[in-house]
Amino acid sequence: MLDLSQPSHRRIESAPSNNQHNTDELFPQSQEALRLLRRGRMHRDFISSESSTGFHRPQEAARILADCIDFTRQAEIAVLKVGSNR
Repeated sequence: MLDLSQPSHRRIESAPSNNQHNTDELFPQSQEALRLLRRGRMHRDFISSESSTGFHRPQEAARILADCIDFTRQAEIAVLKVGSNR
């Protein structure tokens, strides 16, 4: 069962990994999940580092945060797919 008590990026980071393989040998779905997670983090970091945190352009900040959530959820789904294929 999926534990929703943690934010999705924490669940992805704490997902069990197979230590027998290095990151180059991960399944393609895992690579996709990592790519999506990095994109989500980039969007989150942009908002947190932007000096006015969306004060001057709140609609754009909301759009960027929505993209962040979307990428993170897509990464979570990719991780769940990898787990169900094992």
